[in-house]
Amino acid sequence: MKKFLIPFCTVFIAAQISIAAIPVFQEKESPNRKRVKRPAFDKSDSVYFKNLFSEGLIGDRPARGTGRKIAKSTNVQNPNTENASTGNSAVASGWEKLVSAEDLQSELKNLSISLSQVVSSPGKFKSGGNREVRQIASMIAVMFGVIAEYKGEVKWKGFAKEARDAFAQCAQSSSTTSTQAFQQAKNRKEDLQQILGGGPFEAPIKANPDFEWSSVADVSELMKRLKTSYREKIKPWVSSEADYRKNNSDLMREAAIVAVIAEVLKKESMENADNDDYVEFSNSLRDGALMILNSKTTMDQSMATKGAGMMDQSCQACHGEYN
Repeated sequence: MKKFLIPFCTVFIAAQISIAAIPVFQEKESPNRKRVKRPAFDKSDSVYFKNLFSEGLIGDRPARGTGRKIAKSTNVQNPNTENASTGNSAVASGWEKLVSAEDLQSELKNLSISLSQVVSSPGKFKSGGNREVRQIASMIAVMFGVIAEYKGEVKWKGFAKEARDAFAQCAQSSSTTSTQAFQQAKNRKEDLQQILGGGPFEAPIKANPDFEWSSVADVSELMKRLKTSYREKIKPWVSSEADYRKNNSDLMREAAIVAVIAEVLKKESMENADNDDYVEFSNSLRDGALMILNSKTTMDQSMATKGAGMMDQSCQACHGEYN
């Protein structure tokens, strides 16, 4: 090894010396080279301000978010509901214009399955399942909140207010992993199974007479549902004509639920609901979902894709302002 190392080092050092000895040539500039004359500017006709703050900034400062424009839909109701009116001149005035009774029932069935899986054991609940329960119970509370205000025929309206508040309480309790929180989640799981099976509901609490949506719907939990809905369901379901047709029924239901969430987000007492930009973002989210719903009339996958893009755009714009 030593015999090889010595000659190698010698060659390497010699190469370095040779490189260092190479002269560096620089082109000498000819003293007679002609150059273009420097341009002359008329200061009296300058496009620049002598003082930007006194001359350039005129008028009131623009309101926050006014520079961000998002697309709007002209048809703002779900054409797949029995209560959909003809024409598109008015914004949907009630839940029945956004979601069908069947979609509400299907959503509660899916949420019941999810809740049963998470509340299968105390260990699963305490190892992070409580956070899933919080999101699921929040959505169940929202669904019963919508049913309580639904003008059309829908199941479980008679005790919807009590169920709304019971599941909202369960969602709040599930912020901890206590034994009491788990037992409450287990009881609500059994309650929902009984309700869906056609049985009675023995309300553990009385309905709040001073109901506010902010006491039922936690914004962060609704945002989590929107994220999952778009990334794992709506986006892949509109990605191709084949996926659109294959998952059309599920896509329509999911879009209707997104439209409902968008309306809840701007309800009075909800965080930022008094901000015009926030309301505009929520409206755009709703309109994107309704564009997907309107695509079913002609099975127009490109319209559904446009609606999904509108939803994504509104979410990205909103997060840029309020994240």
